This record gives sequence, C-alpha cells and structure tokens, in this order.
Amino acid sequence: VGRLPVIVSLDDLDRDALVRIVKEPKNSLYKQYRKLFALDNVELCFDDGALAAVAEKAIDRGTGARGLRAIMEELLQGVMFEIPSRKAEIGTVLITRETVEGKAEPQYLPRMASSAEEKAGNISPYELVDPYLESDWYNDSRCFMKNRRKIFQRSIGISICLKVSNILSCFLFSD
Repeated sequence: VGRLPVIVSLDDLDRDALVRIVKEPKNSLYKQYRKLFALDNVELCFDDGALAAVAEKAIDRGTGARGLRAIMEELLQGVMFEIPSRKAEIGTVLITRETVEGKAEPQYLPRMASSAEEKAGNISPYELVDPYLESDWYNDSRCFMKNRRKIFQRSIGISICLKVSNILSCFLFSD
C-alpha cells in the first residue's frame, strides 16, 4: 500500500501554546529541569513571565517548539555549573522574565534550616534562615510552600525512623 501525497499548511504556534508545551506534558522541559535540580536538593522556580519570555524567544528565532530545549539549555547552563559548588547554601533558584531576556542574573535564594540546625538552635521547621525570604514575593510563592512542606515531612520522617529503631532495638536486645 502506497502513501498519498498530501500538502498541508500549518500555522505557527502562538506564545500560549508554547508555554503550555514547556509546562504541561508529562515529560515537559519544565519538569525535567526541576527534577535535574532536585538531584542537588535545589528547587528551580520560573515565574509566569519567564516562561512567556522563553516562548517569545522561540517565536523570534522562528524555531517553534523544537527550539524550546535549546533556549532552556542556554538559560540554565550557567546555573547548572554554579549549583554543585554552592549547593550547601542555595535552596532555590528563581528565573524571572529579566533573567530570560539577559537583563538580570538568576536569583539564588538560601537554603532553609535543616533538622540538625533546628535542634541545635531551637529553630522551628517554619522559621526562615534569611530575612530576605520574608519578602512578600517569597511568602506568596508556591516554591516557599513546597520548601516548608519538605522540611515538615523530613522532620516527621526522622522522628518515625527514630521510633522504629527504638522499637527494633527493644526487641533485638531484650533478655
């Protein structure tokens, strides 16, 4: 069976469609880069303006959806080299529209207190390490809520592990 020759004209994708391509699919670029940064325990956050700027760059270059990966790679390449040397102090990387346009550097937000620091300094899991993080933007962001949730889950996980180890040691070492 042969193929029928078909000629079709297609319209270029608009900005909203490209933003959806970056964010929504199961294996989207946005999710892939967030997972990649999570390997270093760093959270990657884009504001909506940044994703729109990435889409606008793809439209300006005329590359469409295929060019999104190249744009994201050149945007995050410097950040990916910076993080391994500073991962003890960086908790979140914020990419804004200005960052995508080349007018500003990515914002590196400090890591929150760990459970060991909480015990040593009596810091609650919800207290912030740096007063900069108490700004209106950060309190309103989804990234902040996720970091709070992670710390809470980590502290609960540690207490559960300690209880289980205590129970096991009672069974193993009892006479």
